[in-house]
Amino acid sequence: MGIHLMKCVTAAMACGALLLAAQCAKKDDKTAAKKPEAEAARPLPVKAPFDIASYFVPSGWMGDQGTSDHKLLGVDALYKGKPRAGSSNGLCIRLSYSGKDWAGVYWQYPDCNWGENLGRMVTGAKKLTFWASGEQGGEVVEFKAGGSGAGFRHPDTFEAPTGPVVLNRDWEPHEINLGDHPDLSNVVGAFACTLHADKTRPGPVVVYLDAIRFE
Repeated sequence: MGIHLMKCVTAAMACGALLLAAQCAKKDDKTAAKKPEAEAARPLPVKAPFDIASYFVPSGWMGDQGTSDHKLLGVDALYKGKPRAGSSNGLCIRLSYSGKDWAGVYWQYPDCNWGENLGRMVTGAKKLTFWASGEQGGEVVEFKAGGSGAGFRHPDTFEAPTGPVVLNRDWEPHEINLGDHPDLSNVVGAFACTLHADKTRPGPVVVYLDAIRFE
């Protein structure tokens, strides 16, 4: 009888422990349910200055992209053929567009995010700087910081476009002023480059970029 009684007590204690664990789990679930979304999920912070390639990916395709079998806009983020004087690694970004209208790409966080997910919170930045050049000179491009995600849950909290820019063959510095107090609390599309077709010259429109930075 003594042994049987001890087995019963042990079983009861085990059941009690399982019941307590289940109650704790339910309590935690209720606490999590009551936790405001703003506290549960916030953009990850990153402090300027930094190179956008460290956090953002050229994955936001826009405009005339062609088909999956024949892409009209190509991006080579590790191009070696046009090193810029002063570059730390001799590499640059090469964009090539072979369509008849326009195409572009956004550098996004995370990959392929148009505002469905939170981006990064950038602190301490007043401008976005970069270097650019054209293959032949005369290429018409547009640059933009922010401005993506309209209509989605987490759009960019800022937008700073340049309008049309005509490039030279030589490397030249460019700057996008973000203002004195820019709202960079959610940066989804940090930088975009749009290329326009040149119907007066044969071949693709080729543009080079380097050192794209929040500063």
